[in-house]
Amino acid sequence: MDGLETLRRMKERKADARVIMITAYASIELAVDAMKLGATDFVRKPMTPETVRNAVTAALAKPAAPGAPAPPIEKPAERAYAPIARLTLNGFRLWPAPGLEGMKLVDPSRRHFIVQHPDGMEQEVIIEIDPGLVGFVERATGRHLALDSSFWTWEAEHVLNNYLWIEGNVPPGGKLRITQIDRDDLQVAIRWEGD
Repeated sequence: MDGLETLRRMKERKADARVIMITAYASIELAVDAMKLGATDFVRKPMTPETVRNAVTAALAKPAAPGAPAPPIEKPAERAYAPIARLTLNGFRLWPAPGLEGMKLVDPSRRHFIVQHPDGMEQEVIIEIDPGLVGFVERATGRHLALDSSFWTWEAEHVLNNYLWIEGNVPPGGKLRITQIDRDDLQVAIRWEGD
């Protein structure tokens, strides 16, 4: 029996169980499947004690509804905007900073995100996209995706999500610069629909 089947059976027996999946064979797809099946969190090996503590702290902070799967991420009541939190990994949540979605970017090479730490503290993180990378992607894919394209917002979010997953913390100084792109993301760029 693999981990996902184990999770499925655990949730059948006790739907409100808080389950943290830990694996050495991690992928975003596996994490998404685990979260859909009701995992509270998904941690990748090797991990630090701090990563495990963060995951447990976040799991215990989530209310457990009897007889129901793990609750969806909800916005705090005092927030004046309604963020849509992205995939939670290692106890972190992230969403675009207010005004990022649907508005003209002041600096198209930067994307601003809010990252919520497992203890609830929120921090702004700025992802800067190297303008030279735009030219590389155009040459590699035959498509021009300008810096203000929604593709770069997706890429910035994807890179930040991976960083939180691997490092178990926010980037130093709350800033991260994207200077390269992996092969899988180039395939996404080739198929990208939108602005």
